[in-house]
Amino acid sequence: MVNSQEVVVHILSRLERGGSVKEVVNRTLDSLGVRDPKIRGFIYSYVFEISRRRNLIDFLINRNVLTKRKISREVWNILRVATFEMKVLGENPAKVTNLAVEMAKKFGDWEAKFVNSICFSIEEEEIEELLDEIKEETKRVALEEGHPEWFVEYLFMTFGKEEGLKILEANNSKPPIWIRVNTLKVEPEKLIGILEKDGIVCEMDEDFWDVLIVREQKIPVVRTKAYGEGLFMLQDKASCSVAHALKPEPGEVILDMCSAPGAKSTHLAQLMGDEGKIYAYDTSKRRLERLKGLAKTLGIRSIVPILGDSRKAEISRVDKVLLDPPCSSTGNFRDNPQARWWFSPKRLRGLVKLQEELLKKAREFEVLTSYSTCSVLVHENEMLLEKFHDFRPVNPNVKASYGIKKFLKIEFKNWKKYRRFYPHLHNTDGFFLSLLEPS
Repeated sequence: MVNSQEVVVHILSRLERGGSVKEVVNRTLDSLGVRDPKIRGFIYSYVFEISRRRNLIDFLINRNVLTKRKISREVWNILRVATFEMKVLGENPAKVTNLAVEMAKKFGDWEAKFVNSICFSIEEEEIEELLDEIKEETKRVALEEGHPEWFVEYLFMTFGKEEGLKILEANNSKPPIWIRVNTLKVEPEKLIGILEKDGIVCEMDEDFWDVLIVREQKIPVVRTKAYGEGLFMLQDKASCSVAHALKPEPGEVILDMCSAPGAKSTHLAQLMGDEGKIYAYDTSKRRLERLKGLAKTLGIRSIVPILGDSRKAEISRVDKVLLDPPCSSTGNFRDNPQARWWFSPKRLRGLVKLQEELLKKAREFEVLTSYSTCSVLVHENEMLLEKFHDFRPVNPNVKASYGIKKFLKIEFKNWKKYRRFYPHLHNTDGFFLSLLEPS
């Protein structure tokens, strides 16, 4: 019998080494042989919610930890689970504490006594009173909405307080399930009928003809026969906008500079009827293997995976370039709450430098180029692109919001030629898209 709380502690500890919540949960539960959908759902919801509220949970724990002794990752995560159950779910403190202490005993007598003491102290805490005592607005909002302080401050500077709060609140809502139909194997209308037989109700998206949104599901869509046969894949609507903006044609040669795990590469291949060639670069062997596996499942042959740095790519013919570089992932905070705590603004300069170098390489091919990120930060998007005077933004013909017009005292002249997706406006990830022509 699986002890669900112990599994949650194990997963939380693994997440601190990297990976998305979905990826780590599924991989762990598969390795443990957990098949019961109710148990899987329980564990996933615990991990997801604790990850989303991590700063508030840690705030409560830190207030009550007086020892200077180093606390192991596992023991700290036992406290996170216990704090979540007591203060968020409102479960019986004695029952929660007893279970936490039993888990902590595996790490030593001192650890068990420590967990017991902290649980007892946290039981007495009143979250609303503690938050009311915080006078600094960004710190209070960060704890209330489960986001880093620096991110709250950045949103308020970029969008204003009212719009910034809407983004934060939307990040805490349940993300939708978007499906990209594999039109090489099935038409969207036919897939809707196939999935309906499995108790899954989908609707056509109003903007992209090969995108569906799931309205109801009796079983997870990824457990269907249609998913296993590669009739569709999960891909956010905003991410699907890139291939539609680039408009690949059959027979073209396209360079995808940062391709893995392959959602956009395979989408390009579909729109080309799998006729042509897509050079798919990535520096991660593991992620490139995922791309190969995805292409095989979808029945795609036109992708040429290349393990390497696309900044050094030498290809004699390129008709179009797709550049979706590594970024802060600040647009993915709803779907993957763990990402909220990975990124530090100290890393921004290095990321922007890499993005700039990749753009310079893309410019060398002198062809139509798409540049996109799953970031809401101006530094990775409008501010970066405005440096390139020999790359002219053109209208991507995608229905979404315009780019940011002004950040602090900096005005962006091409803001109407950029596109942005937001969770509170478009029910998608936060996403930036631009289409660039050499000039």
